[in-house]
Amino acid sequence: TNDRIYSVPIPPRKPVHWVDNFVALAGPFGVKPDSRDWRARLPLDDAARAEAESHWAQVRGPQARPRVLVNLYSASADRQWPVDRFGPVLRRIRERLPAAAIALPTMPAGDADADRLATEGGASAVPLTLAQVTAFTATADLVVSPDTAITVIASAFRVPVLALMRKDTQQWVPYKVEGQVAWSDDPRSLMGRPVDRVVRTGDAVTDELAPPRGWI
Repeated sequence: TNDRIYSVPIPPRKPVHWVDNFVALAGPFGVKPDSRDWRARLPLDDAARAEAESHWAQVRGPQARPRVLVNLYSASADRQWPVDRFGPVLRRIRERLPAAAIALPTMPAGDADADRLATEGGASAVPLTLAQVTAFTATADLVVSPDTAITVIASAFRVPVLALMRKDTQQWVPYKVEGQVAWSDDPRSLMGRPVDRVVRTGDAVTDELAPPRGWI
């Protein structure tokens, strides 16, 4: 409960997403959970969108679909999956979605690991600033990423997500967005999660999203 802050304690419910928990905290002030859509929204101006479209066009042409953004990194060690394990995931995405534009965003200076994985997996490494990453994510069709800012950005723009997450962190899943989660067996780390679990979850996302969207 929150009786150290509020005079009206709000008992936690399980399972509960952190967004729903924040909404519940406003209950004593008359805010009702069903009073609006609580999903986050981010603005994206025309110039930023046009620049992102240009970046995607450089990956595999302006008409390539779906646009799959694969983020290799998390700023937090407990949410980082070994980078080399993304190789089979990239190759499977290319196998299942042969017409896809697959992009690995990197820091502006570039990234040797991303370059190597992109070459091996039929993808492209794309150096971007933080602002450019936001627009690039907003204009993707699918995001594959550890639990980090990019999954939050994707959910704000209603972009489906294949999220790589630690066991027992359901409260942090991308909020009310299409996609699935590949869970680890360890609540402390992603490091031990097997590659085949991520590949299977990716297949499930493809099976769910590709036919109605005409990706295959």
